[in-house]
Amino acid sequence: MMEKADSVQKLYTRMRLWAFPDQFVIEPTDGSSGSSLAVSRVDGSMKLIDEVPECSSLRVPKIYTIFGVVGMLRLLAGSYLLVITERESVGSYLGHPIFKISSLKVFPCDNSLKNTPAEQKKIETEFSALLNVAEKSSGLFFSYETNLTLSAQRLNDLGDESRLLPLWRQAEPRFLWNNYMLEVLIDNKVGTRMWRRGADPDGYVANFVETEQIMQFNGYTASFVQVRGSIPLLWQQIVDLTYKPKFELLKLEEAPRVLERHFLDLRKKYGAVLVVDLVNTHVASNDVRFSGKKRSMIGRNMLEYQLRRLGVFGAEETISSHPNLDESFKISLETRFLTDSLWFGHRTVQGIVQDGCNALLRYYYNNFRDGTKQDAIDLIQGHYIVSVSRDTAASSQKGGLEAIASFPMAFALVLTGFLFATMSLRQVQYDFRHFFFSLMWAGISVGIAAFVRANGRVFCNRPRLHNPR
Repeated sequence: MMEKADSVQKLYTRMRLWAFPDQFVIEPTDGSSGSSLAVSRVDGSMKLIDEVPECSSLRVPKIYTIFGVVGMLRLLAGSYLLVITERESVGSYLGHPIFKISSLKVFPCDNSLKNTPAEQKKIETEFSALLNVAEKSSGLFFSYETNLTLSAQRLNDLGDESRLLPLWRQAEPRFLWNNYMLEVLIDNKVGTRMWRRGADPDGYVANFVETEQIMQFNGYTASFVQVRGSIPLLWQQIVDLTYKPKFELLKLEEAPRVLERHFLDLRKKYGAVLVVDLVNTHVASNDVRFSGKKRSMIGRNMLEYQLRRLGVFGAEETISSHPNLDESFKISLETRFLTDSLWFGHRTVQGIVQDGCNALLRYYYNNFRDGTKQDAIDLIQGHYIVSVSRDTAASSQKGGLEAIASFPMAFALVLTGFLFATMSLRQVQYDFRHFFFSLMWAGISVGIAAFVRANGRVFCNRPRLHNPR
């Protein structure tokens, strides 16, 4: 986001991006006076200018309306500018509007790729494809006027000097997703569910989420914070086409130290905490359905407690006593697992079907989509620093069996084999030799299926840029 010169807090809310042949110019258009930002398309350098360059028949720019500048990302051949092209208003907090990013756009800011070696061009193309994945990322929220990375309590505890700092200086790095593109490296593990598991040696866990439930009433603000994350041990669970991949513990001798560091960090950041163990001991993993259900129930009970403390609810009054409030609470959780059990106390046919669809979708993303998404996350968050001097080809390109492994192709061959086996079996009544053909085709199909199952990790879509271990 571009910051206004006359305010340390407010950011420009709407801008115009002029795409000239030699530079990009970002001009504020929200009624505020201020300089424009010029980004060279030759070397990626930036400078402030007072006026947008004049257009001519030889310099006809493309014009885009944008709602923020996410940052700059440097790859092999140069820099890329990431901007917000679509946003969606999702609510307000303390009178400040909150937005969700609906669409990002990436602009290359260096024309030197034309002069780079062919191998670098190929690798750069792969990185650019990952940026296209990042463009479609959803669930990223921001505000022009208030700090979304701090809880209500921490915002309240900010000193006067801290309140005068620009928003990006106040931000909590753990939750500032574009921190690297703002030239501050993030060391914590962020990513997709199956490709970032456990903790690092410093006790920072993967998939750490801080959820804050805020209620405002008659000048009072009540806040309840829940945090969740992966099991704070060194472990992994690599997808291999099975529904629940094998759980592997790593470096058991370091487990006590990692666990201690994790809880010391929680205590330092949040004070006294109540810990709920949601590990499914039967399969040695975290049950997503169970954890979501429990967190929802805890949040619901805390909301009822806060409403009683503020005098809104009577001693025996509950959320269920108010149909509109009860329905709103349910809608916010309608995509979670086991919602029928949570609200009705038993499973329903509709709930079972919905959970089955959710499970299949999760399986598909875990095995065939999240690897590429994880690479995109690692790239934009600085977990993988692109350099001409490093062996990029070794880490970004497939090799061996992985280079030729294709699950869609294997699946098609298995189906084809069973189809031929069925067709041959139907011809047995005319010629008994077709029985042996049927066995042959069935054997080929079973053999291919067994090979794919035995090499499941190779056939999955897995990240190749960065190994956090």
